[in-house]
Amino acid sequence: MREQITSHRIANHVRMRRQVSLNSILLVEGRTDKRIFADIVDEDHCDIVYAVYKDKLLSALSILEKSGEKGILGIVDADYWHVNQISPQRYSDNLLSTDSHDMDTMILASQALEKLLSEYATEFKLQSLGRPIREILLESGAAIGYIRWASRKYNLNIDFKFLNFYKFVDTKNLKINKNRLYRELKSKTSNRDMNDAMVKKHINGLVKLNADQWNICQGHDLVEILTIGLKEIFGNHAKDHVDSDIVSRNLRLAYNLSHFSDTKLYTSIKAWEGTNSKFRILLRA
Repeated sequence: MREQITSHRIANHVRMRRQVSLNSILLVEGRTDKRIFADIVDEDHCDIVYAVYKDKLLSALSILEKSGEKGILGIVDADYWHVNQISPQRYSDNLLSTDSHDMDTMILASQALEKLLSEYATEFKLQSLGRPIREILLESGAAIGYIRWASRKYNLNIDFKFLNFYKFVDTKNLKINKNRLYRELKSKTSNRDMNDAMVKKHINGLVKLNADQWNICQGHDLVEILTIGLKEIFGNHAKDHVDSDIVSRNLRLAYNLSHFSDTKLYTSIKAWEGTNSKFRILLRA
């Protein structure tokens, strides 16, 4: 179904909205992004449209700009743009990206994580870890994130879908067993001859770049690791009452304008509003 939503269909949807309202349009990648921004955007002056995939958003934005539409801003996950030194302005002056890898990492970097932990975690169990939970999440998430980056950068075609994190995350300390991680990736990847030595060589080269881990880690991976922590180590709810969807949803619900106003993305949106003075995106704090 999502594959049937083309860039032209998205652009036409925006044009139809413009026939009813001259509000600004905020293009985001997916439904979850739309739900996050619903508490940040002034919906009396801005309509949120999700574009399913990043490439479709970029293409739809280009179509709309070429047809002369004004007051349209796109926001995408940076993914590996920051570490690859790619600016959203390469594509458009009406395009911005997340501060870190994606919206989930931005949320986890904020006090929304503390709000979630106050509800779902036991403080003394968290303290027994010996170091901050964010530090643990980033270290473990980076082990996966570097493989994701290498796969994309060097066209390795590694399949990360439907990973069973329990097969490679230690349920006592949340550390990643890299050998088990590679075995799990091989079991999911159609290319069963995935060359471990070549992958590790690429990763070693990327590690030497000393990139910010917030730009390496994918938010989905961090949420999965955090969920294992809540279920197995420091949670105060029964295991059956916690899963990654619940954790992800509650992180989004805990995130609000006060958190977002501390980000570079917020500042960039404000700058865009200054340049496009007829259009408003953000709620006024």
